[in-house]
Amino acid sequence: MNELKHVGIITDGNGRWATKRGLPRTAGHDEGKKTFHSLCEWALKIGIPYLSFFVLSTDNLKRNPAEVEHIYEIAREIVSKGGIDWCKQNGIRLIYAGDREGIKADDREALEKGEQETAACDKLIVVLYTRYGGREEIVRAARMCVEDGVEITEDAITDRLYVSPFGVPVPDLILRTGGYTRLSGYLPWQTIYSELYFTETLFPDLSYEEFAWACKWFERIERTHGGDRQQAVAVPMIASEP
Repeated sequence: MNELKHVGIITDGNGRWATKRGLPRTAGHDEGKKTFHSLCEWALKIGIPYLSFFVLSTDNLKRNPAEVEHIYEIAREIVSKGGIDWCKQNGIRLIYAGDREGIKADDREALEKGEQETAACDKLIVVLYTRYGGREEIVRAARMCVEDGVEITEDAITDRLYVSPFGVPVPDLILRTGGYTRLSGYLPWQTIYSELYFTETLFPDLSYEEFAWACKWFERIERTHGGDRQQAVAVPMIASEP
């Protein structure tokens, strides 16, 4: 049975969830925040030590500025006093990963304060990939190698990724809601051997039952990482309903 240490979540479908109900897209992001909190609670219940969320990609910055600002507002709520108190009560450490220089100074300070105030929490590590692009992360790491005067190798790149200083392992499982079967630039360096679970469920509608089923689905996969396979196992690219 595979040990599940890190689940990466591509939080897709908030806007469509709201549109289906005749609501503004921002209402879907508000509902998605509830699912974020639920996922943290589910991970604690199951015993998964790392969760990461693809909150806002660099490509998402092309959207309506009001919608992008609302996503930042939700991030600010997560690292508000009430949000930080909730994290501390549950033993959740927050880590921000993304282009820190590209966000407003007050938002950056709030996110960094959230990191500092939850640094001692160790029940669940939650990474918020915000204003993040996978290719940009690799280019950034390569530039750091040049600046540091070291040879550009796989290890050198890995050591300079956003979360490397925090010791976050690569994702074992990537779960994408919303029906699309692509990674959309999420962690291209780290996910070469991650198992991929795609579901039609929109992010605000994700249930504990489906999340737990996806974790069980991961446990039964034979993972060889390029080595010899012991037995033939058919694993669907798109998992069926639990």
